[in-house]
Formats: sequence, C-alpha cells, structure tokens
Amino acid sequence: MFIQKKVFIVNNINRTKSTIFFALAISLALVAAAFLSLAVITEYESILGHFMHGAMFAPAVYVTCGMAFVCGIVSWALLRRTEIDCEARAGIFPCFTHALAAFMAVAAIAFEYLAVPAAQEAADGSANLISIAYYVFAVGTCAAFLMYGFSGAYKSTAAKLLSFCPVIYCAVKTLMLYFDKTVAVNSPLKIMCQLAYVSLMLMLVYDSGLAIGKEKTFGKSYMCTLWAVVISGAVSLSSVVAHIMNVKSFELSLAETCLLTAFFLTALAKLWHLSFKLISASEDDEQ
Repeated sequence: MFIQKKVFIVNNINRTKSTIFFALAISLALVAAAFLSLAVITEYESILGHFMHGAMFAPAVYVTCGMAFVCGIVSWALLRRTEIDCEARAGIFPCFTHALAAFMAVAAIAFEYLAVPAAQEAADGSANLISIAYYVFAVGTCAAFLMYGFSGAYKSTAAKLLSFCPVIYCAVKTLMLYFDKTVAVNSPLKIMCQLAYVSLMLMLVYDSGLAIGKEKTFGKSYMCTLWAVVISGAVSLSSVVAHIMNVKSFELSLAETCLLTAFFLTALAKLWHLSFKLISASEDDEQ
C-alpha cells in the first residue's frame, strides 16, 4: 500500500514537471521572439551588423535565452534518471512537422541553387566543399525526416543511420553562416542564427541517441530540445515578423526563414512528444 502510494506521488510529480517545462519553453520562445522582433525593427543597424548603443530590447533577448539555458539544466537535473519507451511511435504533430522540415530542406536547396547561381560561381574552393556537403546532407535530412514522418520513429537500420544526417546538416548550416562574408563575424543576429542551428544540432544528436535505444539520454534530450525550441523559435519567428514588416536588415532570407521555422516546429513537436511520453510512462507505471 505504501509503495503504491509512493509510485502515485512520483507519477504526479513527473506529470507536473513535464507540463511546467513544456509551458515554460513555449512562453520563453514567444517572449524571446517578441523582444528580438522589436530589437531588429527599432534597434538594429544593418550597415554595421550590430544593435545600436543603449539598446533595450536586445539585452532582454539575451536574458530570456539565459533563462532558457537555466531551465534546460534544471529539466535535465530533474529528468536525468527517467527511463521511457524509446520505441513509442510519435503522434500526428511530430510526424507532420518532420515531413514539413523535409520539404523545406529540399525547397531551400532549390532556392539557393536556382536563385543565387552567381554566388555559387563566385565561391572559393572551401565554400564549394561546404556547399557540396550542404546539398548531400540536405537530401539525407529529407530522407530521414520523411522516414520519421511516415513511421513515427526511426525504426529500421537505414533510418537510424540517416538520423545523423540532420545533425551534420545543421553543423554545415552553422559553418555556412560563419563563413558568410557579407555579415560581420561578431554580428549579434548572425551569432543568434548560429546558436539556433547549434541548439538544433544538439537536439538531433540526442534524438539519434534515443533512436538507437540509449534510454538514459532522455534527460539530456529534453534539455537540448527545450533549448532548441526557445532559440530557434526566437530567431525564426522574429525573422517571419521582419519579412512581414518588410525589414531588410534581418540576416535570414525568406527560404532560410521558412526552413528554420520548420525546424522550430519540429523541435516543438519533439518537446511535446517527449513530454507526452513521460506522462504516458508515468500513467503506465501507475497502473
């Protein structure tokens, strides 16, 4: 009787924790996106690639992202011992967002290849090498996400191997942003865009870990997914606002904005899926 009561209390705590972290992630992402949108519209100097001196909204973005970093660490500390069923099939939302991200990855290739051929011709040898890697792993990412979209999990051996393609794809996108000579290396917006892809890369690394059955990575996977939701959400949503407001200073093109927004939705769906699996696992234990 005492053991059953203890299990019931633990399960309720797990259910509460997952709900709180999911709500916090969405709230922080929306707040960071709002602050970044205001900072880009009112405080960003595109010629210099920096926010103007005395900017108020830009520091608020950094504080919000810092809060997300702390929340992620707390989530890992509280969930690091949680073990769940890694083979559980994802719902409609994660499957749809993965398929959408796959489509956007291909669309981004088409846009960059057809719309900016001159930039490709002017690229040096190292840039060409990065571009080739970009195209190759974009196709691999598309295949991996489509497999996940149709099956709801990385079940086959081929799918598990392809699950590492999105990781390398995000790493290549980070390098492409870093070597973009049209924007200052230390531009805050450029760094935010790079952090968005780095956070997605970390999320996808642990996502692949869950795919191959490393159940103990759940806490780290949750932490990195929370970071990815907040940072990629802040950058992508603020970029959408900038394009709607016709603000030309933002660093992401329309195609890149659509791609990163699709990745943000994928991260959001992944966080929802992890939270749902945690709740389901708690309910199963309770029974």
